[in-house]
Amino acid sequence: MIALDKFCFVSEANYPRYAERMKVSALKNYLDLKLDEVGVPFYISTNCPEMFAEYSGNNMIRICDIEELRKHDNDSKQYEPLPNPPPQNLYPSQYPWNLRRFIVRKAVSDGYLGIWHIDADCKFNHGISRDSLVHEMISAYEPNTIKSNAARFVYKGADHGGELWNLHDLYMTELNLTIPPEQLDTVDGWCQFWMGRDTDSLLQMLDNWDKLAIRGFTNPQGYKTIFMANLSLVIPMSGFTLISHPFPLQPHHHFEDRY
Repeated sequence: MIALDKFCFVSEANYPRYAERMKVSALKNYLDLKLDEVGVPFYISTNCPEMFAEYSGNNMIRICDIEELRKHDNDSKQYEPLPNPPPQNLYPSQYPWNLRRFIVRKAVSDGYLGIWHIDADCKFNHGISRDSLVHEMISAYEPNTIKSNAARFVYKGADHGGELWNLHDLYMTELNLTIPPEQLDTVDGWCQFWMGRDTDSLLQMLDNWDKLAIRGFTNPQGYKTIFMANLSLVIPMSGFTLISHPFPLQPHHHFEDRY
């Protein structure tokens, strides 16, 4: 059990469409529930911070320019550029999905141990109260776990010829990893609750994520932008466990918001 002041929300909202969606979905729900008034901050990584200027007076809403977050990471700047010009329609395959690790790192560096990563276009279940949501956050805390109510992708018994798993044997040989198949599951989706025993355990996980994210580009046989493949390795090699959990949160996707 940890205190409420060790919990926070984090998300990403790159490009104007997602910034606008954030303001009418996840961020609006957060403010409607007055979570800022109980000291639970909301960190947002974005490449258009000017679109959130209206929240500058609220110190619980922490808008972070993605380029500022990774200003010292030359590898990320080289291998994970945001598409330019801005993408149209669906997010392209080259979109650097692993960038979400930077806003998680910012929250960890500020001392948070329970970090709820939610998509920009998420919403909390209708009718949920602030007290019940706070209780859910605190009661769900379990050291060195990642919990989610999103779809889980299971490695054991899966077709390992697809893009999600086809390089795992190569990665594990190269990195000298011995991971039981049942620990290689991964998760996509709207909600990932990262919970560390302490700051060091979370930073170790993020260091491993950095390494695999960049390896994906520097090795001819690498996962590149497929962050789910990376996470399936990062989670167990960092001593974390992935657990399904029924959080009171759901996606609120609008096709016209996709890039």
